[in-house]
Amino acid sequence: MLKIAVVDDDESFVIEYKNILKKLFNEHGIECSIDTYTDAFYFRGVQQDKQYNWVFLDIDMPEITGIDLANEIRKMNQSLKLVFVSNHDNFVFETFRYAAYRFIRKDMLNSDTEEMVSSYCQEQWLKSSQMTFDLECKKKATENLFNIWYFYASRHDIFYVKENKITSKLATHTYTMDSLEEPLSQYGYIRIHRTFLVNCEYIYELKNYSVILKDGQSLAMSRGRIDAVKKAYQKIARERGKL
Repeated sequence: MLKIAVVDDDESFVIEYKNILKKLFNEHGIECSIDTYTDAFYFRGVQQDKQYNWVFLDIDMPEITGIDLANEIRKMNQSLKLVFVSNHDNFVFETFRYAAYRFIRKDMLNSDTEEMVSSYCQEQWLKSSQMTFDLECKKKATENLFNIWYFYASRHDIFYVKENKITSKLATHTYTMDSLEEPLSQYGYIRIHRTFLVNCEYIYELKNYSVILKDGQSLAMSRGRIDAVKKAYQKIARERGKL
């Protein structure tokens, strides 16, 4: 069950938003308990003991701003999802430093929140998705697809690579890059080259004829695939709320 806090000095708003959040999470089959706070100082005093998974913060509050609260929260907890809910769009770039999960606009409350919940649920689905592969020497491995960075082909052999370049070899003559591309595309994998199939989650930058991964690795991108790769990457990034 998710533990959620909504902090806003407007009492009618926190009641409305609690109902919106509960409805949307329930529609995706996720149970949640939601506490509301109209006194930011009181929330600051109790939030550490409550161990919330999500905190929704108004920015413009009389006692203490949402920005200041976010700064204190992040010093104590790097893992919870922090969401700013405000009419003040001019603060959106300032919120980046606190690794905010989203910036929800109050004048677009329902649509922004619906997109956020949908994106979160897709992330959870991706993180729990698994596939069993036949490896060399008649071994098998069940892998979480979220944890694989990319697949690559070398002659007739195909390998997959995980964090720290940990590499496994698939059974020879059992797979092709074409046969892997179709089922894995639904999990956010993009064919950037005839020899590379990359998990979008680990792409840091598309640069000239290369794909730069989050650990600095550079993978070749086919000239003929550049436009298709950019479109696929932008589509996935939008669906996951990263654009």
